[in-house]
Amino acid sequence: DRILSATEDTVLTFSLTSSDVDSGSSATTDAQVNRYKIVTLPNEGALTTSNDVTVTAGAVITVAQATNMKFTPTANFNGTTAFTFAALDAADAESVSKTVTVSVAAVNDAPSLTGGGDSVTYTEGVGAGMQGTPVKLDANGDLDLTDVELTQRNEDTFNSATLTVARSGLAVSTDRYWFDTTGMVSVSGSTISVSNTAVGTITNNSATGTLLVTFNSSASKAAVEAVMRAVTFASTDDA
Repeated sequence: DRILSATEDTVLTFSLTSSDVDSGSSATTDAQVNRYKIVTLPNEGALTTSNDVTVTAGAVITVAQATNMKFTPTANFNGTTAFTFAALDAADAESVSKTVTVSVAAVNDAPSLTGGGDSVTYTEGVGAGMQGTPVKLDANGDLDLTDVELTQRNEDTFNSATLTVARSGLAVSTDRYWFDTTGMVSVSGSTISVSNTAVGTITNNSATGTLLVTFNSSASKAAVEAVMRAVTFASTDDA
């Protein structure tokens, strides 16, 4: 049996190998291995031959096809999966099946956001350096967070995850970001809560144009989305 090491979302190239026990020259009694049978397939991934033929259970492939063949793990899969194969020689003698276990190492998948992108109207404050009434940026309340490890596979928590809010391209020091606290989000000192559960700490309060929240292990997908949807904008710029 054999163990291969792979990486999440990355194709692994490998070769099947076997040992010939016959060393003579008789085509009948000393036949050499010239094919492999793929007995079972991996549950989390696909096998293809070196000439890019998809392998099915029970398929017989040549030694050439089994040299530098490929394993493609299922998207976002990490962990172990396995397949079995047997060697066939020119006289059709078949070996016992051997197991190939593939250990797929995890990678950190970047989070993604959908929704948002709303157009809002902000009116500046009256007087030098005075900010106007803050406006909620996610006017439609539809920001949605997807993170493979956190929201799909539940392999980790939001502990130490961060939310950074700043103007696109470069933070502007007169921008002021905060939260609409008329709903389920509340702020006490530097602690931000959702439905009375503390879910994070405000580690930069936007005094320099950047708002930074560091979440704790109590934060859930719903709580993080509630915080994002509550973000407001104001400015002390007089221009």
